[in-house]
Amino acid sequence: MNKFLKFFGGLFLLLLVVIGIAAAIFIPKGVALDKDAVAYIETNVPLIVATWNSEELLTRAAPEILQPGAKQQMSDLFAWFSKLGKLQKLHQPVGRVGTGVYPGSQFNGTWGDYVANADFEGGAAQIKVVLRRNGDGWQIMGFHVNSPGLLPSKN
Repeated sequence: MNKFLKFFGGLFLLLLVVIGIAAAIFIPKGVALDKDAVAYIETNVPLIVATWNSEELLTRAAPEILQPGAKQQMSDLFAWFSKLGKLQKLHQPVGRVGTGVYPGSQFNGTWGDYVANADFEGGAAQIKVVLRRNGDGWQIMGFHVNSPGLLPSKN
């Protein structure tokens, strides 16, 4: 019985050491990727929504966005978003970075899923940005704007 406990105690200790080493490697990488993704969003979202020009999004888009007919659909969508007016403030994005298969898609790699609240002339909005890591940079895989200011007014 004593040998049995020593064996499993040693195995448990080895497991703790492996977990500690993995955490020491992966946690700093995850924190660095998160900071990089947040900085990307804080830099690029204001450029995209400044004039509500869909071309600004398309130049930063991942291949998943660039489907046939997407350019015209995006142009129409951005014309609708322009009802919000000029960006007054973009709050810090909140979200996470992950590696593996992005939930609900076939994308496999490093991705970020963030939401940033924003204040526009026409009201508050929530901007959801899904990023994919491409080499040393990010590309936008999803861009969604939700705002009561986009709803038809009850006149």
